[in-house]
Amino acid sequence: MGTWGTIKLKHFHPNTHECYGIFQGSSELVFGEGTSDPKGSGVTCNVKTGDVVVVPAGVAHASTPEAKEDTEAEYSYLGVYPEDSPHYRSELGKKDLEEKAGLIEEVAAVPVPPQDPLCGRSGPLVKIWKSATGNSVE
Repeated sequence: MGTWGTIKLKHFHPNTHECYGIFQGSSELVFGEGTSDPKGSGVTCNVKTGDVVVVPAGVAHASTPEAKEDTEAEYSYLGVYPEDSPHYRSELGKKDLEEKAGLIEEVAAVPVPPQDPLCGRSGPLVKIWKSATGNSVE
């Protein structure tokens, strides 16, 4: 767990999922666009105080370079990780994943979290995630 502000360096975590709780300000985020990917190949969204974002392991993310400078100083979020997950490790994606031995397998081995970060075990995220990945829904 930790608190951060604007991070414009595109990165991903191959060993754990991440959940943001935005508690101050706003930012524009980009997902699925790594450092070596063409600009515009990711998905952007605006987040603000009160929003929650879940980033699956292996998905590149950052505030966009175009994030408004006047809100950066105010933008803050709490980053949390599934219980019993390893300490996050950041990869910058400067090389194609195929060039990083074992990285794809490491991301694929990260389990679906046992509970929704907001609603607990009865929350919808786990069911949606398991359905999307083809895992059985308990």
